Formats: sequence, C-alpha cells, structure tokens
Amino acid sequence: ADRGETPEAAARREVIEETGATKAELQPLGEFTPGGSSLSIRAHLFVARIDQIGVSDPLEGIEEAQAYPVADVERLIGDGVIIDGFTMALFLRARLRQLI
Repeated sequence: ADRGETPEAAARREVIEETGATKAELQPLGEFTPGGSSLSIRAHLFVARIDQIGVSDPLEGIEEAQAYPVADVERLIGDGVIIDGFTMALFLRARLRQLI
C-alpha cells in the first residue's frame, strides 16, 4: 500500500493496474499469514469483480491478464502448478464463501 492508503484502496488500485480493468468491486476475505517464522507478515485478502480485462499498466511487467474457469484453477492447484500460498488461501476462502 502507498502511504496513507487503506488495504482495500491498495488492492483496488493493484487490480486495475494489473488487469487493465476500469472498475473493480472488492469484497474482503480477511487476513492471511504465510505462517512459520513469518507470522508477523499479514496480507489482507480480497476477491475482486472487474468490468473487463484490458491492457495492464506497462510498469507492472505483466504481459497478459487472463481469466480462467474455476475448475481449471482447482486443477492447477491440485496438480501443483499453482503453489503460491497467498493465491491458494484466497482461492479457498472465496470458494468456501461461494463467491467463485
């Protein structure tokens, strides 16, 4: 987050910059910590609904943003392709709340 920016405002800004969306509605999903010796690291999790996938901000270094069906994401997690703990925590919380 930028100085003085709330976690929700920072998440909204990042979603828009990284996906090229013009509007993002966020729903908070609580906090996450990777655990182990990193218990002091806390991330605020949000699920976002965007109006479109456009061109991301060139400064983000993202070549392309792409939407995936939920079943594909589940398979990628199960197959060990997606291994990022933050992504898996976010996905699990959103699924348990039936948001995706």
